Amino acid sequence: MKTKKVIAVIISVFIFLGLVSGVVYFNKTYARIDGEYYKTDVKYIHPHLTYTKIMEINKCTELEEMMLAAAEENDISRLTDFKKLSNLYLTVSKANSSDSKKISTFSNLSELSLFRTVIDLEGFNNSNLSCIISLYSEIEHFDSLANCSSLRKMVITESIVDDSIIISDGKFVMKNSGFLSAFDNVTELKIYVDSIEDITGICEMDSLKELKIHKGSVSDKKKGLLEDSGIKIIEEQFD
Repeated sequence: MKTKKVIAVIISVFIFLGLVSGVVYFNKTYARIDGEYYKTDVKYIHPHLTYTKIMEINKCTELEEMMLAAAEENDISRLTDFKKLSNLYLTVSKANSSDSKKISTFSNLSELSLFRTVIDLEGFNNSNLSCIISLYSEIEHFDSLANCSSLRKMVITESIVDDSIIISDGKFVMKNSGFLSAFDNVTELKIYVDSIEDITGICEMDSLKELKIHKGSVSDKKKGLLEDSGIKIIEEQFD
């Protein structure tokens, strides 16, 4: 009788250990993102931080692209140093300078896109970043991006930039373009605002070849000055 009890206990222990091992393996192999399970070698995820834990995102070390929503200040700081991430999209988020410095550690990052996001870029420096896109966002210390030696394309659409692009009487106005003068490696610039009052900084961008603007946002006189600086002007209707 004792022998049967011992055998039963041993079997129970093995079953328990098997279950524990299975759970450990599953937790290492899968991440729970927005209520769904993804293998941790997934290349793209779009987590919403209301429904997803940072620790689950950090399991996905092979990420190449991520759309991150609803981040609050210091959330991004808790992410791991994604070495393969090339495209990061922040939507409806808030990020302070510590979060920006964390983004800088994503060594393969080539494109950063912002949508309805408030961000402080102070101290941002990523040598591989080639494109920054901002849509309906608010950016502080935008000039920190001038430290990014590979930056070639910038898109600023109806966004507030420090004290340079502001909202006046319900319209987006570039009051001062001086912050752009340090971007000597940028070749393509898109600025979609209602009015560009100052072009001095744009004219001082050494490598700029093409400027896309909202139709009617720049006076003919200023367009002439830009063209005299070797910059091709393309006017588009932005709705």
